[in-house]
Amino acid sequence: MFNKLFSASLISVISLGLVAPGSAADPKPKVAASAEVHTIQLQGMVLKGEEIDFKIQRDGKHFINLQGQAGIQIDEMTFSAGIIEVTYTKKLEDVGLKLSNNVEIISKGDRLRAKAMEAKFDLGAKSLTLNGGEKQEAVLIRS
Repeated sequence: MFNKLFSASLISVISLGLVAPGSAADPKPKVAASAEVHTIQLQGMVLKGEEIDFKIQRDGKHFINLQGQAGIQIDEMTFSAGIIEVTYTKKLEDVGLKLSNNVEIISKGDRLRAKAMEAKFDLGAKSLTLNGGEKQEAVLIRS
């Protein structure tokens, strides 16, 4: 009796699947919801990103990884990119930044604007390295 009932149920489920195959799959492509951008304020810095990872080692070295619509503001300087990696010790003067994926840097005080595919910035050494790519050249403009 149970075997006949199970077989009948299985046949009806298979038949329903064959009759209405469109109902099982959604014909409209799903639109990805825009991710939320989070903001954190730390020691004179404002951090923004869809994902923010913060790590402090025993020796006092700080690591911050920002991903997705990433941005960081330090004083009058604003950095934005797809991915930003920040390292520093307790002093903000030791900040090192590694930026990738459509980098834009704006310094209001120095009247500088930079665009590149990748960039490295060392606040202590006061150095900035810009790298372009096939699709985008590195550009530094001073007004």
